[in-house]
Amino acid sequence: MIKSIDYSELEKAFSTLRIKMTVSDFTNFAMQKDFSAEQICSVIETFSLLAKRKEQASINFLLKCSRLPLKNPKTFDNFRFEDIKGRDSERLKSLSTLAALHCPAQSELGLF
Repeated sequence: MIKSIDYSELEKAFSTLRIKMTVSDFTNFAMQKDFSAEQICSVIETFSLLAKRKEQASINFLLKCSRLPLKNPKTFDNFRFEDIKGRDSERLKSLSTLAALHCPAQSELGLF
């Protein structure tokens, strides 16, 4: 009965949580303790939930450390280009079109 259960999710959870246990170790433990299929599924679901929570906490931490404006992110629509002064100001104002990245020689070669 244990062999019919998909353990790939458990393996990913072990990796995410940095648990030094293999799926083989877990199946041996489950067989020694005579776990039912429902119990094994419950363990897999629990570890998967913990892994997802850890991933989300890591994402939130990294976003917080990045100091990116999360509530009002800067976009081309709400950026004030009129405040830009200098000799390359027109080039910066056209940044949203990505025209500066277009290279006629590459398009002639069929690269784009």
